[in-house]
Amino acid sequence: MNCPSCGSGIGFRSERAPYTVCSSCQTMLLRKDLNVEALGKVAECQMDGTAIQLGAEGSHDGKAFQVIGRIQLKYAAGYWNEWYLLYSDGTNGWMGEALGQFFLSTEEPDASQFADYSQYELGASIEYDGKDWIVLDLKTVQVHTFEGELPFVVSDQNPYRTIDLRNAEGEGLTVDFSDAKASLYKGRWVRFSELSLSGLNREPDTSIAIPSSQTVPVKCSSCGAPHEISAPGRSQLLVCQYCGTSLDATTPELQDLGRLMDRAEEIAKWAKIPIGTLAQLPDGQYKVIGMMENSCTVDGRRYSWKDYLLYNHLLGYRWVNENNGHYMLFEQLYEVPLAWQRKNLFFSKAPAGMPPRNFLLDKGNKFRHFSTSHVVVDRVVGEFYWRVSTAERSVAYDYVNPPEMISASTTQDDITWTRGRYLDKESLGTIFPSIEFEKPTGVAPAQPNPWDKARKAYTAPVVLGFLVACLITMSGFFSPEGQVLMEKESAQVLQGASQAQGASAGKSFKIPGEGRRSVAVTISSDLKDRWFDGQAYIKSTSSRFNRGGHFLMIDWKGKGTKKRTVIIPAVPAGEDLNLTFMGNFGPPKGTPPIVAPKDQSNAGEIDLSYKVQTLPSNPNYGMLILYIMAALVPFGILGSRKSSFEKKRWYESDYG
Repeated sequence: MNCPSCGSGIGFRSERAPYTVCSSCQTMLLRKDLNVEALGKVAECQMDGTAIQLGAEGSHDGKAFQVIGRIQLKYAAGYWNEWYLLYSDGTNGWMGEALGQFFLSTEEPDASQFADYSQYELGASIEYDGKDWIVLDLKTVQVHTFEGELPFVVSDQNPYRTIDLRNAEGEGLTVDFSDAKASLYKGRWVRFSELSLSGLNREPDTSIAIPSSQTVPVKCSSCGAPHEISAPGRSQLLVCQYCGTSLDATTPELQDLGRLMDRAEEIAKWAKIPIGTLAQLPDGQYKVIGMMENSCTVDGRRYSWKDYLLYNHLLGYRWVNENNGHYMLFEQLYEVPLAWQRKNLFFSKAPAGMPPRNFLLDKGNKFRHFSTSHVVVDRVVGEFYWRVSTAERSVAYDYVNPPEMISASTTQDDITWTRGRYLDKESLGTIFPSIEFEKPTGVAPAQPNPWDKARKAYTAPVVLGFLVACLITMSGFFSPEGQVLMEKESAQVLQGASQAQGASAGKSFKIPGEGRRSVAVTISSDLKDRWFDGQAYIKSTSSRFNRGGHFLMIDWKGKGTKKRTVIIPAVPAGEDLNLTFMGNFGPPKGTPPIVAPKDQSNAGEIDLSYKVQTLPSNPNYGMLILYIMAALVPFGILGSRKSSFEKKRWYESDYG
């Protein structure tokens, strides 16, 4: 097929796209069977900083796609592109793009739930597809032009409303009211690195903040100072850092908007991170293109801080916040943090609507509410993707879980969630290697508590030392060692003797030392085939301690090898004890003897060995107690320093 307007060849790659725009003459064409009908010319696409073009290819979640069409929309912050995609499986979808953010979506079959625009308000929670969605953006857009193949065109060129919702999983809904009947698109927000894009209008190299081919040199229309627009097509405002004149960055002649930003040059002079500084972040290189001074007033006291706008031609924007020499790096959150929401009579976790005044939950971490501030823009200098003015106001909600912070900035039309990370000296040196940063003053809201880190580092060796000390103490290392009181390889046995006879004929020993000691008596035998049927008695010479005649009796019966140990606890030192063996050799009564005893007298020597020894005293817990007391002193000091640091942090909060 050929274009009826200019004769150029026309081809359709998608069966679902009845419309196409001739790339040669910008004529909108409608496919009818094997012919096309010219519907009229469309405007050329405006430069909006995008790297995507028709024919670009990419993939996401294992599905490859090709960019075959485009609707360019205009809204308050610039341009928004809706790229029409043809997937490798023959299906179609959309990729929304604005300011380096990407939204992959497909149209939902039924949008009747969202038909009434008047039911929506900012922060409202809507249940759809079994999930909770939060209204984050209410904006007015207008179709600027079309390009490539499209499934439909918006014939009405008047502005219309759209609603953007997100959930806690980074998914999004867009409700489009361009026609009498609402359209609903569901998808997911993704990063540039997740799209594997190729065939772009420039090299997809994120290690270069802005290629020289993408910058536009300009001069201030008021003072003639040279400038460079780093994000042409995306930047809406350029404030001269030399004279403070505000310039329309969307026009080649930089239309003078007036000296709206008083003393903007002072920011440029005193800013620690000058415009044009390169920043090396983990995902790529960025360039500082703008600075802003904001403030809020609490109880009659004014607090001010600076925000630096960083830009990468493919990855979009980041912010660096400076406050009293403390720095934080912020980026926009794709998901909505969780909060405790009341449903019926119960509370449960759900995406936060309007920012709460207690805490948030994100990725399993709890962020405590720190402050709510009414923010006023005081001064700006450099480039910005919207037209900043000193009349601009917003409400900021900050939540901290050091070293991170989650912030919500709310205006009349949108809620923007961002996540920040505190930058210590090492991180600052990595990101801005050309700048020597001064030591900060005070305590920042998300600054890590250095004493908490020291306390945690101290805990592990102290606990390990405590366990080792317990083992050493319980082993009796600090206690006197046991003493062998009596030991012999063969015992003399009184055969058939009474206890009285045994007491006088036994072996005596005395408990040494002071206090009470435990005594262990170990008896072992190797009688081979000989039998012994008897007992071992331990008696005390003290009738008070003896308690009825004997201290201990050990039954010993049988033949072969045997061993037995009995412990006598708490024997007073100085006590005299007597150990006696008595009994009969040979098998039990009624059994013929197997081997006759060596000696038929009342006393005989057999292979019955014994060993009597004192056990170590009770463990000496004194050393363990001293260790615990010594270890707790640094714990107390570190805990006090940690508490003092937290008091300084929260003193500047709404709860100070």
